[in-house]
Amino acid sequence: MHELSLARAIVSIVQEHISDADSAYVARVNVRLGKSAGAVAGSLQLAFKALTAQGPLDRARLIIDEIPFCVHCLVCGMDSENTDGLRICAWCGKTDVEILSGTELEVSSIEMEEGVYEYHHD
Repeated sequence: MHELSLARAIVSIVQEHISDADSAYVARVNVRLGKSAGAVAGSLQLAFKALTAQGPLDRARLIIDEIPFCVHCLVCGMDSENTDGLRICAWCGKTDVEILSGTELEVSSIEMEEGVYEYHHD
């Protein structure tokens, strides 16, 4: 399962940025997941829950913000959303486009029971 390895990576990021003593206080792990990132949100949540069920992150919830797949057309200059993840302009049908969003998978923040620890992926 691809989502299991992604969930492991998310848990690893949390563990890198939170001390062992603070792990029990992680309330939410917020993730930005692009519609065309190659992961299913529900499966990713299940994998995260399974990995954290018996450890110090057992109270942590994975919150997924799904990001639409959007492109910018280099021909007509318009931006458009494409639900199928196709690199085609919805306005003119050209394929000379630049991807604006929808392929990302990143931890955007880690929320503690007392405040928020902001994690920014470079």
